[in-house]
Amino acid sequence: MVALQAAVLLFDASPAFAVATADVFENAVACARSIYADFAPDVKAKHEYLTRYLDADMTEESLVAAFKKRYPKAADKTDATGIFTPGRPQCRAEAYAKGDKTSFGTCEKGYVSSERYSDGALTLCCACSHPKILGFVVLDRMESPQVLINALLTRFSKLPRYLLYDFACGVVRCAMVKLPWMLRELSVVSDRFHVCNHTLSHFYNANSYGELDFKNTLTHEQCNAAIRKMQAILRGAGRYGYLALLCYQTSVLNSFAESRTEYQQAGLAAGDALDAAAAREGTGARPAARATRPSLALPRHFDFRADYFSRHPCRCCRYMTRPSYATGSHIARAGV
Repeated sequence: MVALQAAVLLFDASPAFAVATADVFENAVACARSIYADFAPDVKAKHEYLTRYLDADMTEESLVAAFKKRYPKAADKTDATGIFTPGRPQCRAEAYAKGDKTSFGTCEKGYVSSERYSDGALTLCCACSHPKILGFVVLDRMESPQVLINALLTRFSKLPRYLLYDFACGVVRCAMVKLPWMLRELSVVSDRFHVCNHTLSHFYNANSYGELDFKNTLTHEQCNAAIRKMQAILRGAGRYGYLALLCYQTSVLNSFAESRTEYQQAGLAAGDALDAAAAREGTGARPAARATRPSLALPRHFDFRADYFSRHPCRCCRYMTRPSYATGSHIARAGV
């Protein structure tokens, strides 16, 4: 990091040196591409995958259309693919085959494939204040960085800025072998719970990035805690039941998270209204009624079912309700 900061100062002081350095790197890239062109067929296949999806200006729609044109018979149903990512159709082919043996180091992470049960599922979560499950992948092999990279590339047209994973160094090593371009704007870091097992570099520590200060890096563990309570049921379910239960649980947890988000936003809006009323009272305007600042946490007996139908109509009868916190009752209830 110090070297990069020093380079910025040097390039600002000598723009000509910056241009010369850029020319050197461009020549190195041209040489590397010419070398790839003469390599073995397996290396050519890796390079072909890289160049096919290298264009950062391609939209999600164009990527999906290109994928369907190239693979018209590709399965897209959850029961066939084992992948559930609502609203995210497959936009790229998988980069790693099932038997891929790309080395990702040992570090302190050990993967153990179950001999008695299935290998479980890999969940993808966002890191919002009320995190949602973006999707899951039912594993047909033991968990590995290849599975995670496949899930990201096939379902996300634009990769996230940060990827939090307990085996961050393994993901970086695996990507550098075949897909170095995906690390141009993606930083892979370990969550704050598992980072103590990884001492290879500070680049894998979330505390090394200012944008991650005060951010929750354990949302995946928190979401998985609710799913782990279903282990006994999932173990006794067949393939269809396994997928159906996980899809249902994902929808329920996301609905709860959406309710918390909506309630919090309503509370913040009500708080802003109270602040505005207090400001008017201080400037000689008409005095506003005193009210307790609303809480941002859900009440203990919050009705999640009614709240869901206040945002989404019933698919059978189109029934909907009105959210109680859409009116002043949010303030009154919060003050109790």
